[in-house]
Amino acid sequence: MTTAPRFAVLLVPDFALHALRRGDPVLARVPVALVEGEGRKATVVAVSAEARGVAPGIAATLALARCPGIALRPRDPAAEIEANRLLLAAAFTLSPRVEFTAAGCATTDLQGADSADTEERMRAALAELAAAGLPARGGAAATPQTAFFAARCAEPILVVEELAGFLAPLPLAFAGPTPAHAAILHGWGIRTCGELTALAKGEVGQRLGVEGVQLWERAAGAATRPL
Repeated sequence: MTTAPRFAVLLVPDFALHALRRGDPVLARVPVALVEGEGRKATVVAVSAEARGVAPGIAATLALARCPGIALRPRDPAAEIEANRLLLAAAFTLSPRVEFTAAGCATTDLQGADSADTEERMRAALAELAAAGLPARGGAAATPQTAFFAARCAEPILVVEELAGFLAPLPLAFAGPTPAHAAILHGWGIRTCGELTALAKGEVGQRLGVEGVQLWERAAGAATRPL
């Protein structure tokens, strides 16, 4: 069953890193790692594509050893505020109903917009963000949550009209199970959203409670919310 997309999400992965780089021309030309903490306790939380051998979670000192010349920087709140402003401005080109969902993520309600040119307008918005130094992705679907899932999977745009076919192969982690539920479902052999929703929602609720029902609804694309 196909469903016309009603919501769109613009998402900037590694938002804090890109917000930092766009404000400093020097950082745009060298490997960069975003770090948290000070001294020997400083840890890498995001890295640019040029930072070979460096991954989030390693110590900043190890990042320097693996990638000589890498620039280690803390987050820049002022740069993030400006980058979020640019993201919201791009989102308003899709619809006048825009939610600042999180840093680097904006959700728009497309109700009343012409669905025929949704993808074209999303492509223009992403081009605008890329020109400003913010590589973004766009997803559109019937619910805000599914549009967010689509944006996470997009390269760079994904418009979902057939929910079940899109959601079924997604890793269960997309639906956000609690650690306890993730462990239980792993023991059941459940690895994807489709494998979970193949079970009856009522049976999942009996075994996992209200949170299990909510998890099932997220995996099925049935969960929605007002912006």
